[in-house]
Amino acid sequence: MRAHPFYASVGFHEPSVDEDEWVDDYGRVGSQHAGRGGTHTELSVFLPGGDRIVDPDFCARLFDFLAAALDGADPVFARVDYLNFHDKPDLEAALRRGHRKYLSESRTYLRGYSWITGVPGELAVRLGGASRLAATGAFHAVRELRGGGLLLQATETLAGYDDRAMRRVFHALAPVLPPGIPQDDPARENLRVVFEDASGI
Repeated sequence: MRAHPFYASVGFHEPSVDEDEWVDDYGRVGSQHAGRGGTHTELSVFLPGGDRIVDPDFCARLFDFLAAALDGADPVFARVDYLNFHDKPDLEAALRRGHRKYLSESRTYLRGYSWITGVPGELAVRLGGASRLAATGAFHAVRELRGGGLLLQATETLAGYDDRAMRRVFHALAPVLPPGIPQDDPARENLRVVFEDASGI
């Protein structure tokens, strides 16, 4: 995926009685190059959570899988959301940040925050590192990646990531979030953001 093809997507589905019918039940994995000349690689995974979002073991496995997948890299951003199938994080949509701007500033400002959030090494340093973030009480788990970044899990389960938990994450990450007051986006029903200017925290 590093060089070619420019875009790829793999779907996982149950065998159907009608072999001509495609049922994308289990989810899909996609990757594409972004930025001028393909300077960034974006990877997305969509899967049904169902009742498992209340299961601590299932949620811990999601966190462990992502930590293992990213451990040798220093990604500019990673996230795990619920019922959000957009490639663009909610914060970027709410701040009306354009594609070129967020890519060029992705190691200056964090692109968003979610139940699980990946933070690049440069921003992890500005936040005081893993021990400082763990001390905020905003995260159930904080994992250091060998590449220099951090992986943060807000609550034990995805179902537990309510508005209070989201606000705690917002306050902990505010020093590296882009400035501006988020606005509703008519293209999205439920924006999971705190409607405050992070630069004022």
